[in-house]
Amino acid sequence: MTALRMVVAFKIEASPLIEHYGLQQRKPIAEFPIFENDCHALVLSGLGSAAAAAATKYLHETCLKQQDCTWLNIGIAGHPRLAIGTVVLASQIADSSKSNSWKTSPGNSHQLPTSKLITVNTPETEYKYQALYDMEAAGFYVTALQYTQNNRIQCLKVVSDNRDSPLHTFSTQRASELMQKAKPVLLNYIDVLLKQDTP
Repeated sequence: MTALRMVVAFKIEASPLIEHYGLQQRKPIAEFPIFENDCHALVLSGLGSAAAAAATKYLHETCLKQQDCTWLNIGIAGHPRLAIGTVVLASQIADSSKSNSWKTSPGNSHQLPTSKLITVNTPETEYKYQALYDMEAAGFYVTALQYTQNNRIQCLKVVSDNRDSPLHTFSTQRASELMQKAKPVLLNYIDVLLKQDTP
């Protein structure tokens, strides 16, 4: 069975995944908390691209027993016009601080909208481009590319803010509600992804 390696910034975003897959927290608790079962594992990276890169590396190095992995970065992101709660798959990832970008390989066996995803160092409030904005994906993606092919690396985001509902109105309670409401769509996409990798 294909194993999932999930990198999520905060537990409030990860809770629906932890619950669904029955993941248990690894002891002792390290700098990057890991939740796992016999097949899948999830790490909490905290905020920022550098933290996501370090957490991705840590997860890989501590889960070497399972090599056949699909890597996912899941969390919330802003977008200028998409409705709050929309689940979006990244079709391209750009690092705003380094002017680097990577084309992803989301495939076509899903019905999710896709968008460019720009990773920023500070929360985005101007929504200059028609793109998703987050703070972790670039660090995650460039690190995961060291461990597998790009078609096994996906970034899945839930829209948390837009021009009509800007970031300053956002709250952790709202993040929890958005992730819970998005749970069926997230899990359906993951199921499709895993079936593609099943012989």
